[in-house]
Amino acid sequence: DGDEAEVGMKLTPSQIEGYSCTGPTKSIYSLDYLLAFTKVIRTPIITVEQGTDFPVTISFGIQCGQDIIGSAWWVLAPRIEND
Repeated sequence: DGDEAEVGMKLTPSQIEGYSCTGPTKSIYSLDYLLAFTKVIRTPIITVEQGTDFPVTISFGIQCGQDIIGSAWWVLAPRIEND
């Protein structure tokens, strides 16, 4: 068993370019992997897609100065607990 935590983030309207949410979701992901992902993202805009017991996808542009020169994405599968 791993540690559990709820994660929330408060953003101001000026910090949000757009969002779409169809309802609450619940999944368990490795915090070590998520922290590793976030340490290398150096762009102001990211896209996060997540669903209940579904892989999380984090996508972002690769910047060189002020220019976006490419894109990348990571997919992390959730930990599935056996009942």
